[in-house]
Amino acid sequence: MSRPLVEGFELRPLATACYNYRDSPDGASVKLTAIIVPLRVEEKGGVVEVSWACSLGRSCCFYRCVYAHGKGGEAKPELLEEAG
Repeated sequence: MSRPLVEGFELRPLATACYNYRDSPDGASVKLTAIIVPLRVEEKGGVVEVSWACSLGRSCCFYRCVYAHGKGGEAKPELLEEAG
C-alpha cells in the first residue's frame, strides 16, 4: 500500500499553454496545450525528488526547454549562441 511522502501533499498533472513548441530546431514557435506530469518520485536521504515530463517533449525542438528531446538531436549551435 502506498502512502504520501509528505502528509497533505499531492502531485497532479497540469494542463498548460506552451508558447514555444517547435517541430524543428529552426521552425517557428507555435502555441499548443501541453500536459506536465510527475514521472518519478523518490525519497533520498530525507529529500523528495520529483522528475517531470511534458506531453510535447518527444517531438519538441525548442532549444531552451528542459523537457524537449529535439527529435534525437541537439539544438543548432547558432541557436544556443543566440540564447546567450
